[in-house]
Amino acid sequence: MGWLDHEERERSLYIKAYFGSKGAQAGTRSKLWKRSWRLKIPSKIKIFGWRALNGFLPCKMILANRHIGESGGCPVCQQGAEDVKHLIFTCDRMKTVWRSMGLGGKIQQFTDNDRSGSVILEEIIINEDQIHALQVGLAELVLTAGWYNWWERRQFTHEESVQKSSRSAMAIVALTKNYMLAEKKTSRLRQGWKKPPSGKVMVNVDARFDENGGCGSVGVVIRDSSGGFLAATHSTNGRGLCP
Repeated sequence: MGWLDHEERERSLYIKAYFGSKGAQAGTRSKLWKRSWRLKIPSKIKIFGWRALNGFLPCKMILANRHIGESGGCPVCQQGAEDVKHLIFTCDRMKTVWRSMGLGGKIQQFTDNDRSGSVILEEIIINEDQIHALQVGLAELVLTAGWYNWWERRQFTHEESVQKSSRSAMAIVALTKNYMLAEKKTSRLRQGWKKPPSGKVMVNVDARFDENGGCGSVGVVIRDSSGGFLAATHSTNGRGLCP
């Protein structure tokens, strides 16, 4: 019991007070895990969520509570103790990210009460709310945001460049949408390139953009109905072809 950190103690007290009997607690935890593993996100983010729910993320404050390291302060904003709640919701950088998504007020509703980050995550996952303006589930968005911020936090602590909060918000929303769309698609055998009908031509286009280098390129290939090559071209965005 001496090793039990603040996140886990508070979560246990909250569950006992809110759900009452041991049977209700067990039922709620079972529902939580079933819904967690059904979320439309990759396994690596589900595992991140599992670690956050159990207080297993090596945040500064969690480590300090276990006598690992000297400081429990947030290495990003320097404005508070870094626990799960701070990492995902209340860090100054994450507040800006949530506001950029138009969800600053909604997230504040969860964080105004004196509850740990693990308890807030449980409520979000169990409620299964949808953010219709962004066409994503709130649980998927929150866990993707937490995982993404954890990745950027590592960049920050290693003194690597980190993009602006507004760009992070765009990336998080795009990733969450793509993950949800990928879950909806049924697997199918890839059949490769198909010839166009007789008398028609096939135009294949591919493109890339390097955000860090600020350069991009696009290529086009045209083939006839027999698959024969007709023409090809490429173009850049005016700042040079990406290496």
